[in-house]
This record gives sequence, C-alpha cells and structure tokens, in this order.
Amino acid sequence: MARALPLLVIAACGGDGPFMIVTVESQPAVHDVAKIEVELDNEGTTRGDSFVVNDPTFPATFSISVPGLSGDLSISLRATDADGLLVGLGSSSTTIDSLAATVVLDSADFVVNTEFADDQFPSNDFESHGFQVGAGADGVWTAVYRDGCAAPCNMFARRFDVTGQPVDSGLAAGTNGFAISTELSDGFFTTPATATAGAITVALWNFSEAPPATGSGVACRAIDAAGNGIGDQVTISVETVFPFAVAVAPLSNGNFAAVWNSSTTDNVVRAAIVSPQCQPSNVLDISTVVGTAGAIRPSVIANEDKVMYGWVLDGTARLRVMNSTNQQVSTDQLVADKTATDLVRFVRVAKLGTGFGVFVRWATTTSMGPGKIELYKTNNVGMLMGPPTLITTKTSSDFDSAQGFSVATRPDDGSILVAWHTCGEISDDSGCGVFGHLVSSAGVPVGSDFNLATTTDLDQTSPSVIGLPGAFAATWRDLSKQEPDVAGTAVRGRVLYPSI
Repeated sequence: MARALPLLVIAACGGDGPFMIVTVESQPAVHDVAKIEVELDNEGTTRGDSFVVNDPTFPATFSISVPGLSGDLSISLRATDADGLLVGLGSSSTTIDSLAATVVLDSADFVVNTEFADDQFPSNDFESHGFQVGAGADGVWTAVYRDGCAAPCNMFARRFDVTGQPVDSGLAAGTNGFAISTELSDGFFTTPATATAGAITVALWNFSEAPPATGSGVACRAIDAAGNGIGDQVTISVETVFPFAVAVAPLSNGNFAAVWNSSTTDNVVRAAIVSPQCQPSNVLDISTVVGTAGAIRPSVIANEDKVMYGWVLDGTARLRVMNSTNQQVSTDQLVADKTATDLVRFVRVAKLGTGFGVFVRWATTTSMGPGKIELYKTNNVGMLMGPPTLITTKTSSDFDSAQGFSVATRPDDGSILVAWHTCGEISDDSGCGVFGHLVSSAGVPVGSDFNLATTTDLDQTSPSVIGLPGAFAATWRDLSKQEPDVAGTAVRGRVLYPSI
C-alpha cells in the first residue's frame, strides 16, 4: 500500500478538485530523501512546488489539484537529502483526464572519495580506464582510486552495498575511504584495479618504488569480507621497466587472473594466477605474436573454468583463452583486423552466455571523425560466432575520447553494460561525458545510449562498471567541482538499473 506524503496542491485555478493522485516509486539506491521538488508542465505552462519529507517509505503518494485543466501533463521530481545533495530524479507523462500518474525516482550519482583536498581519480592512465570497480555475489562492491599527489602516492578504496550505501571497512575504522597500499609508489601512471572472488577482494596496481629505490612491478593487496587487510601488499611480478594497464578478474575457484602490459624487452601481455593471499603462480606471457609495436592494453575475464585475455597489437584486436591455471586452451589469435581507414584502439572482454563477448573500440587512422564500439561473440574456447554487432557510434576518434572503456555482466540476467567516455560535439554539451549502452545476454543491443551521470557540469571521463544483483555499479572521474568535493577532480559513482 502506498504511503501518503504531506498533501501537495498545485492548482491551476485555486485549490479545488478534481485531484490527480501521483504515486512515487523509487529504485533501491534512492535513500535519505529529505525534500522532493515537483515541476509540472501542462500544454507549455510550468508550475512547481516542493515538500519536506523524512526519508519516506516508497511507494508514496501526493495530490495535484487540476480544475479546468486538460491535455497532456509532464511531471518531474527531484529528491534531495538533508544537505541539499541530489539523491533521486524521476519524470513521467500522463493526461489530465486519467487523474492518476506514477513517477519512479531513479538513482543519482554521488562522490566516492572522502578526502576532498586536491584531486582524486580512478585512473591517471588512458590505457587503464575501466577496471576500477569489483563486486561480490552479495552485491558489496569496491571502488579503487588514487589521488593527485606530486610525491610518492598511496592507492585507495571504498566499499558500498548493493544500494550504494557505504559499508564499514576495518581498514577505514568506519565507512570512509582507506589506503590499500602499504608502500608508496612514485609512478605517475600508477593505477589500481580490483576484483572480488568469494569473500576476498584484491586490488592490484603497477608501481615504481619511491627514491632512492629503483624497482618496479605489479603489487597486490587482499581485503577480507569485513574490509580488513590480509597482510601487507605483495609484489606479484618484478619488472625491469615500469608496467602498464593492470587488470584482474575473479575465477570460479576463488583465485584471480591478473594481466598487465610488460615492456621489459618487446611489449607483451603478461599474466598470472593470483591466490586470495596475493601469491602469484603460473606467471607467463599470454601474447606470442610480436608484431611491430608489440602487444598492449590487455583485459581479462573468466567464465566458469575458462579465462579469456584480449589485447591490441598494431591496431588489431587479438585474444587467447586459457584455463583457470593458465594452461593453454587456444592460441594467440586475431579477432578483428585493421582497415585502411580504421584501427583498434582498445579491447575489453566480458562473460556472454556460456562464452565471451569481445568488445572493440575503433578509431580512424587520422584520429578525426567518429569512432565506434563493436561486439564480437565467441564460444568458450575463443571461436568467433557470426559477424560483429555495432553497439554505438557515440564515440569520437580523437585522443581525448578514444581511451580505455569498460564492460561488465549483470549476474542475474547475463546482460552486459558497456561504458565509455567521449568528448566534443557528440558528448553531453558540457565537456566530456560518460555513457552506457545495455546489451542482452544474447549479445543484442537494447535501447539507446544513455548518460551514466546526473552531475554533468564540465568533464566526466574514465568510467568503470561492474554487475550487481539486479543492477550495475559505475565510477568515473568527475571535474564538476560540485558539492561535497569542490576542491578538484573527484571520483563519482552511481548504482544503475537499465532494463532489458
């Protein structure tokens, strides 16, 4: 039964009836509502009002007096918390004659980081965008990020429940963000990645030891279900040259598959199986074809006992499938070849049914004009299944736009959210914007492109997404300088509910 909100009368000609009853429903991630603002548009005439509430239980109702009115009616709602921060948005259209309407409040984005001085961001490396969130089967998700320090830096994390509410973490002694690194890194391009398997979350990042030390490699820190650190950070690979583009995925046996771009000699894609205690095994080069510039920009995902790695080689997309101990299932093979006008900039991989989806971000060879993202479907051993499927053309070829992107599978229905940023004329009219497109479990695009963000001033870039029960979580870099972080760039997040 819907709970009645304090009566709101927005009258055209006084407060007499008839009355329209508006039912307000909400997504689970809408919480702490303290005020609801209402705007009505009837045949070009706009009226508005607001009422104060105390975190009401939804569904709830309010009334609108509509004497003498006719035609179409648009209803827009804006919900804010006690600090005036946006927590929900909704709109609906109906006709005056119906005398009833329903508006669903959708979630709003929020600031992830809890330290506001200077800059915080998920990724400072255009090759590493897209791997900065991970989630467990219970829907608890972890966002990893770093700050803009000029000296050696820590890596940070913060944990949330399935509705976007922060959860207690032992390393934070509360619900705030916390350092996951136990040693500082001096790498300007150091970027964390994260994944959860069972009750354990790991964060991995590339590092360069702070002077006077000179070592570099890939580090790992494990966190238990209560947000406590499991020992200190561990080096899973020592590299003589700073590595790039670290990614990690959970395995069905509780371990993790980690991958990165090693450039000790030629650029190669290197991978390891990592235990819940961050102990590496079966460290090996996944890419075997050297090409001209070498293999770069890897990604990884697992489906049951198969692990797919995807990467870029000289403007082409390649893949290789291994098992859960990094034993070969398929060879290093071509997915998509470059053309005279277009080349592959990035590859991301996701679970798709019993196989995999290989998502390819294309750009023109001139770095001008539109780009595109396509899906190549494979079975569980990497065999291509049919022609590619176009996901979006709302992506540009310039360097600021054609950067790393993200894909994730929702566990309950197998749908995939593709997330990317783009800039310029096809963005959101306020700098760069972050966008998403839903793909069904059959690999079919659903609906149209949509903006991940509700805070869209200035630039939003570098999105990462992860599937939750019934939802997706996303984070990105935000330059809006909106409350509560007005000091510089921030990490914003949102729980999203795109439907099939």
